[in-house]
Formats: sequence, structure tokens, C-alpha cells
Amino acid sequence: MKRIIVFLLLISSIGFPIRNTVTNNDLNGVNYILGTQTFGVKYKFTQDTGLVETANRIYKMGSNILKFTLSNRTMIDQYYDIPYNANIHSLIELASNEPSVKAVLDMPFTFCIMWAYPFGQADNAFTDGLSASEATNMYNEIYDLSVHLLQSYNDSGKTFFLGHWEGDWYIHPNYDPNAIPTDLAVNGMIDWLNVRQQAVDDAKNNTVFTNVQIYNYAEVNLVQKGMQGDKCMANNVLPFVNVDYVSYSCYDTINLYKGNVSNALYNALDYIESKMPPKENVPGKRVFIGEYGFALENVETPEIQNNCSKDVCRAALGWGAPFILYWEMYCNETNNFGEHRGYGLIDDKNRKQLFYYTLKSYNEIIKLFIEDFRKNYNRYPNDEEIRQKALEILDGEITNVYEAADNSAALSVQPLPDDLSQFGDVRINLIKGNTNNHFNLGTLFNSDASGSYGAVTCLFPDGLSPENDTVIQYDFGSPKIIDEIHVFSRWGDLRLFTWFEVWISTTGTNDTDYTKMGVASFGKKGDLVASYANKYCVARLYNNSEYLVSGVMSIRLVQKNSGYNKNDGTGIKEDPGTPLGSTYSAVAGSAVLEIDIIGNGIPEPALFWILDFGFLILYFTKRRISNVLIK
Repeated sequence: MKRIIVFLLLISSIGFPIRNTVTNNDLNGVNYILGTQTFGVKYKFTQDTGLVETANRIYKMGSNILKFTLSNRTMIDQYYDIPYNANIHSLIELASNEPSVKAVLDMPFTFCIMWAYPFGQADNAFTDGLSASEATNMYNEIYDLSVHLLQSYNDSGKTFFLGHWEGDWYIHPNYDPNAIPTDLAVNGMIDWLNVRQQAVDDAKNNTVFTNVQIYNYAEVNLVQKGMQGDKCMANNVLPFVNVDYVSYSCYDTINLYKGNVSNALYNALDYIESKMPPKENVPGKRVFIGEYGFALENVETPEIQNNCSKDVCRAALGWGAPFILYWEMYCNETNNFGEHRGYGLIDDKNRKQLFYYTLKSYNEIIKLFIEDFRKNYNRYPNDEEIRQKALEILDGEITNVYEAADNSAALSVQPLPDDLSQFGDVRINLIKGNTNNHFNLGTLFNSDASGSYGAVTCLFPDGLSPENDTVIQYDFGSPKIIDEIHVFSRWGDLRLFTWFEVWISTTGTNDTDYTKMGVASFGKKGDLVASYANKYCVARLYNNSEYLVSGVMSIRLVQKNSGYNKNDGTGIKEDPGTPLGSTYSAVAGSAVLEIDIIGNGIPEPALFWILDFGFLILYFTKRRISNVLIK
């Protein structure tokens, strides 16, 4: 294998030919731009290594972008829970022989962005000047890794980026932003980056490949300091290196202008770009957001975290950044009390944060856009068209129906929070009820549904809910796969205690063949607070598998109890199973004139009942639907 060492203390704007660049020949090959990353995994919920588990969850979130580290530290417990292997001595051996690393490289991520540090030297070895032996080792490992990736993933459609963590901290001792970098450290970093770039360029020039690509990037993180004219990486390193791309870890900007970052981030990205020598054979914007994020311990609520993160995305999309990567899937930082600071899209209790759902929603919607675009124009959208659609998505209201934790051991119920203010004013009128009758019975379909969905039985003869009896029986007529079951319920002005049992039969409608799948519960006994009055209540039955149950022939919903006022207004019926007496009636003034549902539609057939004291909706899905876009 040919190896060439070239020292370039000053690089002019030389463009190396990029041959056989990735073509957008399938949906996954289009750059979704928004993504996340995994570093320093400190908790996990499966038997997989931390690297494999987090990569799987990033992929399950719908992303086609993965960012992680390739170095000797990859095999340290606190990083990815990967056992140390003394037989692995180099980056190429790590990429080809370490099972977890190879597994994630083989996953269907189109864009793999990696911190790549050779085994033979410290990450910051260049700060006292880059020696000849350090340069040789650096070149050889980056070159060999680049050739391996080009050959092993030839014709895969993948694009690899080799880079490093926040470069300013290498030349600022003790992570002190006020420190003045030495000329020795600055010149060492210039040499270090140019050797890395030369290794990538030579690997491409010396390797035959098609439909796969690899690039080299540097990362800056003290750009605000540079904009003040002070010595830093942007001012004193970037003008003298020939890197393909620059990543910006942008906390120094987004923390100063939290929630209103557009102008400041535009200016910072413009400033970085102005310091980069042009490179004709790397078209488009060459500065991306390598890190942004907001710890919950600082912003206090998921809503603020979500809004601030969307603000960064809008700004960077508007500027044209090719990637915008959130820090990160699992939180890697703890505070002085040993508590996780709250950077993770999924926390150490396995709870998905609101911004996780925003990114998941975004990925699902952008994929639908790409598919529709291809059908309409017989091609895939380009980066600018993706950015415009991405801005449209983020400028809308993405509504999230909370979904199951991935490690759910058994069937469970997850309710929507009582406080729906985080979703904004997104309810739409769906059905208008007729209050002259005790109930109206109907079936809803989405645009994809067609045909008959079987017989429906409703036991509401007098407008009062029965106790411990079937409220809904729905017969499919032929075996169905049900992914999730959703129950919507709204009762009167003072709803106290309601729950439903969901029963499923895979053999037919014989009473003895039903199996209770779970309980959808709204509220709790004795809860009389006003926050429960006139609330839209949602519960979802789900499982950890791809579907809840297959071969379903019939489904029943059994109501166990509701809360009622006495006629004299002095009491509330509390005890489940207590027969309804003449002293109980529907809550006054609770007739339903219309029903609002969170979202812009229902994904599968839905059954609804409108009574003089409330409504009940049951629907079931063949696939997981966790979001809708409200325009």
C-alpha cells in the first residue's frame, strides 16, 4: 500500500478531484440534514454494547446520519461498553475487527461522521509541534482507514467524514477560552490537519471506488473569540489548512443568544466560511453544525429545550449547513450530585424527551416528502429543496403522541399528559355530534382506508354507561395485525374515575375466547381537581414488539366505571362496580357539540360514540404513528 508523507505549512486553494461521488439513487441516500450522535455512553437498557444500542436507537428514530468515535477510547467502558482488545492496534483494525464498530459501520446509515484518532499517539500530540514520527503514524493510520472504508463499502452509497473533537481546546490549555494559544501549538495543529487531509486525498487518488465517498474535516468551537480578533483556531489555523469541511461546535454562540440565535449563528457561520480557503471540488456549503444542545438542568423544561433546539435548526438550515447534529442520543455528563445533566434525547430512565419526538417527526415527514417528490418529478430533491422543506416542517407545529419506551417488558399504557399546552393550539374539529339523540355511532377512515371494517355493537341504550360491561365490540371479519390500540375519552365537567379494559380475540366472537390485553386508565380515585375537568384524555396500549398482536378477529372495550354527580350535586360516584342508582345522572351542561382530536386525522378506522355526557373513541393502527404535522 503506497504511503506518502507531505508537510504543508501553508496550503493554497488546491482542489483534489472527487471521483464517483454519491448519487441520490434512493430515499436513504438523500441527506436529511438534522441528526444526532453518540459519545461517552454511561447508561444503557439492552444487552448490546452502548455503541450498538445507541446506533440502533438513532436509526429507529428515522435518521440516516450517525456520528461516533473511532479511537483507542472506543474500547473503554465509559465510552461504549466495548471490551478492550489488545490485538487491535490501529484504526483499520478497529473498523474491520471490532464487532460493535463493524456492526454500526454496516448499518444503513448513509452518512457516518467520526472522530478518528490514531492509536499510536495522544490526541493532542501536535501541541508541542508535530514530529516526523507523529506525522508518519498519523498519515498511515488515516490513509489505511480511508482505503479500507472506500473498498469495504464500495458502491454502498455511504459517505464518511473523518474529523476530531473541539479543536480550540487543544490549543487552549486547561479549557480556558481566555488563554492565548502558543505559536508552537498553532503550527502543530496546522501540520496535523494538513497531514490528515493529505492521507484522505491520497487514499482517494490511489483507490478505485464507486458510489462511496470520504472527506476530512476540522472542528472549531471558539468562534465568538475569533470574531473579536483574538487568537484561536478560526483565525490562526483555518486559513492555512486545506480541509474539506469544518464542523462548528456552536455552544459559544447558542448559549449567548438562547432561543433567538438566528442572526448570531448566521454571522458565526459566515465568519468561519470566510476563513476557509476555497475548494472547488467540494461544492456547496462546507461548514456544518457538529454539536448543539441544551441541558435540561439549565433550560429547566423539555418545552424550552425543544424550542431552543428548533431555533438552532432553523437558523442553520437557513444558512445552508449540510449537517446539524444534536448533542446527543444519551447524556454523557453528570453534575456534582451524580445526576445526568439532561443533554440526552433519551434520559437515563429511558424517557424520550420532547425534542426526540420533534426529530422523529421530522424524519418521518421528510421521508414522505422525498417519496412524494420523486413520484411527482421523477427525481429526488436536492439539498436546497430538502432545506426548504425542513424549514417548513420546523415552522409548523409538530404534535407528538407519546409512545412506548423501547425496553417495555410487557403491554403497558402511556397516557398523554393532562397539560396539553406544550402542543399549542393544534386541535381541529373532527366530528359534530347530534345532542338530540343519546348517541351517534360512526366509523372514521383516513385517506388510505377503504372498504368495510365489520360490525359494531354499542351498549348505550339510555345514554348512561353500563358498569363492567362491553361498551364496544368490533369484529374485523378477517384476521388483522394490530400495532397499537388508542382510547380517547372525554367525560363531563367533573370527571372523577374512569378506566377501560381492552379484550382481544384471535378466534372470533365467542365470549370465552377473549384475552384481556391491558387497561386504559384516566385519572385516579379521589382526584377532584379542576385540571381533570373537560380534558381530552388519551391512552395507548402498546408492546415492545413490532406489533401488539396478530391474527385479531374481534376487539372489545369494557368500561369499569365513570364519575357522576348526584342529582343534588353533593356527591361523586367513586367505587368501581357500584350499580348506577336513580340518584345519579349525567353531569349538567356536558353535552358534546363537537369533538377535537389532537392531530390532523386518524391513521386507521376509528369508532366513536357521542353521548349526552361525553364521548369515547377507539382506534387501532397497523403501524406506529407518533406524530402529525399541523400546517
